[in-house]
Amino acid sequence: MPLDLYLIGLGHYDLQGSQRLEKLLLQIFPDIVSVEYDKQAVKGINLLEKAKKSPQAMRAFIENLCAKGNYNPENVRQIIPVLNFEYFVARDYCKKWGKPLLFSDFGDKNLSQRDFDLILSRPVQATQELIERVYQNNVIPIPPEEVPNLMKRDEYTETKLRPLAAGRGSRKVLHVAGAWHLFGNYCNLYERVRDLNPCRIMLKQADYF
Repeated sequence: MPLDLYLIGLGHYDLQGSQRLEKLLLQIFPDIVSVEYDKQAVKGINLLEKAKKSPQAMRAFIENLCAKGNYNPENVRQIIPVLNFEYFVARDYCKKWGKPLLFSDFGDKNLSQRDFDLILSRPVQATQELIERVYQNNVIPIPPEEVPNLMKRDEYTETKLRPLAAGRGSRKVLHVAGAWHLFGNYCNLYERVRDLNPCRIMLKQADYF
């Protein structure tokens, strides 16, 4: 079956991420959207979304988070609107246009927590500058200790994406993942599905549409 597979690499805390991903989704207009999430993680994400609707709940959330990690409250306030943007944008697109949303990863809680600690411990603008630099790379150096688990996650994602090429009719599939999974200097997800002729795109390319 003809399959147009698009692999979108992003920085998870990109301050412009929502607008950029929305642009790419509307430009490509995929029939299926796949995200680097599992359904269990979504439960916690939905709780955060609910808290955002209440100023009192949001203040309590920020205070509790800062107490746990000794984070700068201003950093927390600035980064909260960005958290999980790729899930929300993909979910809203699928809901609006009646497209299926596929959960294609089992995650890495340890890596996610380390990232979260680092992000909340430094100025938000410093993180954005780092993300913009990463977007300029065709190959991203990956810490060797992270590679084995990244490969396990990529293998799992491949089992979700590859069967989509076996159905009837043509379709566009767009998978959203951290840039490491698509541009990292190891046998990454892009390399695993290269026989499907995927189109690999850094999120920043949305700026040129």
